[in-house]
Amino acid sequence: MELTRLISPARQGQGKGEVLLEQERERLSRPLSKEERERGLAVLEAAERLEKELEPLAEEQSRIDSSELLHESREERTRQLA
Repeated sequence: MELTRLISPARQGQGKGEVLLEQERERLSRPLSKEERERGLAVLEAAERLEKELEPLAEEQSRIDSSELLHESREERTRQLA
């Protein structure tokens, strides 16, 4: 008996996921509408403002020495156990 007649592919044709993926690709390949562009630019500007707001916090965090944090947490734990 021929083995190819006994074995069939697990998936034949396009499954639901492949169809949805193709639909999404088609949707994304079209140019953005004016409203979509405006919304995207507004979100981008908001993200840039937030990044600038958070920048000082990130710099402060980078200046903190991890050994100092470890020492402080050990001292706190020692006080709790005393």
